[in-house]
Amino acid sequence: MQQTWTEFIEWAIPDERNREQFRLYIKNSLNGVRNNKMLILYGPGRNGKGITYEAMNKAIGAENTVHFSDHILSNTTEAMYSLNLIEGKKLCYLSLGPDDRYHHGILELIDGVFPMIRGIYEKPRLAKSMPDFVNITNDINTDSSLIRRSLFIDFSNEFNNNDAGELVSIVEYINKEEIKQWFLN
Repeated sequence: MQQTWTEFIEWAIPDERNREQFRLYIKNSLNGVRNNKMLILYGPGRNGKGITYEAMNKAIGAENTVHFSDHILSNTTEAMYSLNLIEGKKLCYLSLGPDDRYHHGILELIDGVFPMIRGIYEKPRLAKSMPDFVNITNDINTDSSLIRRSLFIDFSNEFNNNDAGELVSIVEYINKEEIKQWFLN
């Protein structure tokens, strides 16, 4: 059983290079430096993606994050309202599967341009205050334009039934500062 954030994240992201890329991505976000790529946390269920999501929220602060679903990208009115919600946030979480219907819209958000609502809500200052985007998914889309603009982090391990209950509580008992310092070091 993992007792610290470092032990947990080393288990959840066993590849050292992937773990370092993940850390640097979130470090940039915490420091207000846009990554201009989408971070994709992927792997089968029960492998730590959800716990990592909760830990990122804890370290960054829920007030600095927002969660988008795919229906927001399909509706111009909701998109306009949602752009107001993401302005100035550090991270925007997405829950998008391998369906590529909305990937073009995501790429536009990553680039800070909004042709879907051009003329209605296109402000240069918004592009500068856009958050980084993190998609948490079990499956990966192989759309080449999305692949070129994304950083993939593989969560390849899977909890066994004995660990699942204890691991869910790891975020509760690990200090917010410990998680934040791991990202910032």
